[in-house]
Amino acid sequence: MSRRVELFRCLQGLLSVYKPPGQEIAQFRSRLAKKIANEFNKLPWETERIRTRVLTKSDDVKLPSIATEIDFVDNPLVIGRRFLHGDVVLNFIDPLPDYASGLQLIGVGEVGAYAYSDAIHRNVYPKSYHLIGMFGHASSNNLSTGSIIYRSPWKHITRPKIDRIIASLQFKARSASLLQAGLIPNSQKAFEALSNPDRLT
Repeated sequence: MSRRVELFRCLQGLLSVYKPPGQEIAQFRSRLAKKIANEFNKLPWETERIRTRVLTKSDDVKLPSIATEIDFVDNPLVIGRRFLHGDVVLNFIDPLPDYASGLQLIGVGEVGAYAYSDAIHRNVYPKSYHLIGMFGHASSNNLSTGSIIYRSPWKHITRPKIDRIIASLQFKARSASLLQAGLIPNSQKAFEALSNPDRLT
């Protein structure tokens, strides 16, 4: 059976985790690192190793004797918890805002936190957002968690007005996806990408 330390060194790669809304990234990172460390601490302890010592006697001409004793280095009563949350290397790739929820991609370990994260940043993958709003309310922090500071009637809002706003948002999102995909607007490559919208989503 592999030792816990060897299994911990194999923890390299990418992790996709759901992030709930209203949670800070630093707090989310700390909770995730503690959870990983606690799960590794629950694994079976390492088997006790035998340490060999050579006992020499200066006043005796006999050959030195060899003694064996139990090595208590890996004993949990000596070292306490083997893994702490500071031992877990996590790199949040393009972290979500505190108020957002969704799948968060995380690089784990030295390889995942640096090599894989850099590769994903270089490829510039497009992202998809879903927005939820409420008509007639304004909050102190522009989020649903803030206190309502203004109420307004919204009967004047009609379907054509909403369609115009949505069309404007779609245009801005399409332009942003072009820039994020590394395409120059008003170029042939951009035209070919826009003629096939599946390339950008």
